[in-house]
Amino acid sequence: MKNPALQRKNLYNKDEVEYSHKMAIYQGMAMVFVALEWHYGWREKRLQRLFDNVQSIAEIPPIFGKSPDVLEQMQHFKQDYQIDFMKIQLKTKEK
Repeated sequence: MKNPALQRKNLYNKDEVEYSHKMAIYQGMAMVFVALEWHYGWREKRLQRLFDNVQSIAEIPPIFGKSPDVLEQMQHFKQDYQIDFMKIQLKTKEK
């Protein structure tokens, strides 16, 4: 039997991990909106329209048992447009 003192401890519960993942996503999305505002001059109307569209896609219910797959979309952008989201060095802030 393994020494209990050496066993891996669960440092975070499921809710804390889920919250951290969501916050990382929200912060990444906010970075996109900052880039659109600063570099492309987007203001409230365009930003709100984009936000509404992103929200509707993110919340779309499964159709024929299939939901939009973000990993498939990332692969699509990488193959078709040479946009590799994994190249972005993300920095997140804790609450």
